[in-house]
Amino acid sequence: MWTFPKGRPDPGESPEQAALREVKEETGYSAEITGMLPGEFKGGTTVNRYFLMKPVGQQGKPDSETWSTRWATIEEARELIGESKNAKGRARDLAVLDALSLMTRIQQ
Repeated sequence: MWTFPKGRPDPGESPEQAALREVKEETGYSAEITGMLPGEFKGGTTVNRYFLMKPVGQQGKPDSETWSTRWATIEEARELIGESKNAKGRARDLAVLDALSLMTRIQQ
């Protein structure tokens, strides 16, 4: 299943701190936040906010819940996410891509 890094904040952690930690844990990348997607996105058990980020440095080793990472265009990501058998997660992640596509078109 292809999906975006996400998770619950630890006690005392801001949403931004949680997002940076989750990206590091799940992808092996340290990152810098460059923006935020508008809206909240409901999955099976949580409601998530997503941040736009850029990598800082080389990729380290992801944690054990990640089998593989890859860079993809929005359309490639749409195809990969479309393969997910988790209907709620697939719908959430496709909505994230729709928001990103809209944001990209507005900025052009």
